[in-house]
Amino acid sequence: MERFKVSGNVEAIINPVDSLDITSVVIFSENGSVTDGKLAGLTNLSLHVGLKRSLTKTTKEIAFLTEPFGSAIVPDTGKDFSTISFQITSNGFPVFVDILSELIEKPAFLEEDFVIEKETALAAIRARLESAFSFGYEEFNLFTYKNTPYENLPTGTMKTVVPITLKDLKERYEKFFRESRFIISIAGKIPKNVDKILSTLPITGGESKNLSFKTPIEKSENISLCRKGSTQTFIIRGYEAPSVNNWKKYVSYKLLNTVVGDGFNSILFQELREKQGLAYSTGSFFPTLKNPGRFVIYIGTSPEKEEQALKEIDNLIQNLPSLINTQNLERAKNYLKGTYLLDHEKRLRKAWYSGWWAILTGTPEKDSNYIEAIESLTINDVKEAAEELSKKTYHQVIVCDG
Repeated sequence: MERFKVSGNVEAIINPVDSLDITSVVIFSENGSVTDGKLAGLTNLSLHVGLKRSLTKTTKEIAFLTEPFGSAIVPDTGKDFSTISFQITSNGFPVFVDILSELIEKPAFLEEDFVIEKETALAAIRARLESAFSFGYEEFNLFTYKNTPYENLPTGTMKTVVPITLKDLKERYEKFFRESRFIISIAGKIPKNVDKILSTLPITGGESKNLSFKTPIEKSENISLCRKGSTQTFIIRGYEAPSVNNWKKYVSYKLLNTVVGDGFNSILFQELREKQGLAYSTGSFFPTLKNPGRFVIYIGTSPEKEEQALKEIDNLIQNLPSLINTQNLERAKNYLKGTYLLDHEKRLRKAWYSGWWAILTGTPEKDSNYIEAIESLTINDVKEAAEELSKKTYHQVIVCDG
């Protein structure tokens, strides 16, 4: 791995993989949805419209120039970061950088593109609300992160996206490439003169915002949401969990999450579904965030089993330390390491991980350190995390038919 400064607050990370002529590029920015303010979804929508065409090139003309070399230029937005990515043959690298430069400096922002992309975003939100789980998880975010920058999902909600105007998008896009840190992560065959080519990108970045805030759960609270057409009851419960920068505890919670709810051999699946027949689906997840987040468990059950399911979830969490043993810990370690390493076999994901660790922690070496940290965890480390979790208060959303 090689690192060098491109310009201003822009840094490059280079991971050579020469077996095939494929170059994967992921540009990370600290400008995630946490910077959207009241117009959640603004950054996501501005990138999709701004990168569509330039003042001098139509969408078709851009496709004509890029398709011989590889994929399209694809934006994405998370809570703590945004990305712009593409995968190409190495000789197409200068072409893509030229086109991206033009899209940054001379975006068209046509009304017709705005209308299409906004309606696409709203359609995706409406489709998300058709799913009981997705509906519940959106409400869970609004509930548990209330009045914090994590309150809304990166794509926004109907309430936040509908008011967005074309003027809002232009203003956000103009500032996007001049604010906060940028990481350009490249994996695969490294093009010649990569440093000189990257220096032509009109991305200056800015001072790191380092948004720091707390997301405490002061007491256990529950809300029930009834919606027509929900054939099963979904229970989504979240406990306060460490940020990625609380490293030892973060890694312990990651492994705990795999033990508790990741896969068919997880504790939730075995206890609630296999042994007691309470769950159509069940699991857990622990999203990686720069600020304290949530350890989330969920279960989809039949309405008549809701009360029993809630009781058994309480029992399982209270007794969680005693349910962790050497066997399920080793299985979890192997599963976590295996899926992580398998994902790295794709060059685009390899580039993504290096940039992801760098933008979240400032240390791309965490990519390799992560597996070492998982391997070094003892059963006592994970039981300690489980003990801590078992004593925490929680926020819970129940989605039922009604």
